[in-house]
Amino acid sequence: MKISSKKIAVLVSGRGSNLQAIIDAKKFDVALVLSDKKSAKALERASEVNIPAFYVPKDNRNKKILSLLQEHDIEFVVLAGYLKKIGDNILEEFENRVINIH
Repeated sequence: MKISSKKIAVLVSGRGSNLQAIIDAKKFDVALVLSDKKSAKALERASEVNIPAFYVPKDNRNKKILSLLQEHDIEFVVLAGYLKKIGDNILEEFENRVINIH
């Protein structure tokens, strides 16, 4: 599977230095950024380059994440410094299409 041709979502929790490296590489179609922290600098980084970026609060987080991934037609999920456990619902829906680079 060639990841560079897929729409990816990047899940983050902090500053977003890994997200910035992915954006700067210009080899990936970053179509969505999600964070478990409202104040994450990564959300600002995404917004600055017009990538849809959302804070996903704790209540029903995994359900909301899955819904956003589906709504944005995401094909591959990258965990880039994401500090929360990913729900089974996401892992099942994106089987063999999730990578943790942190």
